[in-house]
Amino acid sequence: MALSDAKLVGATAERILQTVHGALFASDPLDSFGIKDSSGRSGAAGYLVSRNGTAVAMLKVTGGSVLHTHPATAKRMAAATEVLREVNNAPALLLSGPTFT
Repeated sequence: MALSDAKLVGATAERILQTVHGALFASDPLDSFGIKDSSGRSGAAGYLVSRNGTAVAMLKVTGGSVLHTHPATAKRMAAATEVLREVNNAPALLLSGPTFT
């Protein structure tokens, strides 16, 4: 998993795309990538990154809801996601930073 010190809360989709590209796909041309806001109702902003029309990454930028701000809830969500990853029901974590996964 790659680590980044970028803080993406409030960042534009273009800035988020540049961060993901630079961290994971720097050897590929940036113009072959796109980004789509796929946010739901959890309070986090979700972005789907694609390369030549094929999804290659999903980035979740922390939001202000209780799902992301209360320590106990955040710990439960992280544990549940890890269990889902272990049984191949959630994607691998490729990149993480202080305000996003």
